[in-house]
Amino acid sequence: MLHLTALEPDLEAGLLIFSLCAGAAFLIKLTQTAEHEVSPGAALMTLLMTVTVIYVPIALPLFLSGLQVNAGAIAATLVLQLLLPIALGMLFVQLEPESAAKLRPAIGRLSNVALNTLIAATLVGYFPNMLAIIGTGAILVGLLYLLVAFITGYLMGAGKDHLQNVGGLATAQRNTAAAMIIAVQNFSNYPDVLVIITIVNTLGIVMLTFIAKRLSRTSKVLDAA
Repeated sequence: MLHLTALEPDLEAGLLIFSLCAGAAFLIKLTQTAEHEVSPGAALMTLLMTVTVIYVPIALPLFLSGLQVNAGAIAATLVLQLLLPIALGMLFVQLEPESAAKLRPAIGRLSNVALNTLIAATLVGYFPNMLAIIGTGAILVGLLYLLVAFITGYLMGAGKDHLQNVGGLATAQRNTAAAMIIAVQNFSNYPDVLVIITIVNTLGIVMLTFIAKRLSRTSKVLDAA
């Protein structure tokens, strides 16, 4: 898609970072919205997140050859800020299942507040940048990418309802936390990188939530039939 457009290098970098990072925790919420079992979504999220930590530090420097990217620092940061918390959380669930069940709702709400605060602060703080990006076509490219990703994952479900729906949502939902970590760490002097990631992620969540609700209704119709 980027080869077919003429975007600024900062916007291309942001979209590439966003597209490469997979395995987002919001997939659990999308799976629930589509009214499917959470466990396949959680397993797929963990797999995609692990692959992202390995894949992105290798692939990103190849795509962004004109910009300096510290692959080792990216890998180390993603391990510490993404995989390590998940591993500790899984260990805590195994050792203290009752305490984990009590803490889970509060931690879930706290994580949502933290992510939404970060997104809101980015949009407000970089509002002039956001206005400049509107009309460049970068937002449309990002949303089209998410739509193509969803269709690809959906078709890989081989006609099985739960695999189609969860696969499509998992393929489309990007790991915004990983993308933002990379953007802040490596592109602090290029604010448009962070802004385009934030805008496409926010609109993408709205789009995928709508799709998940439609999938839920379709599943109910098929079950009734």
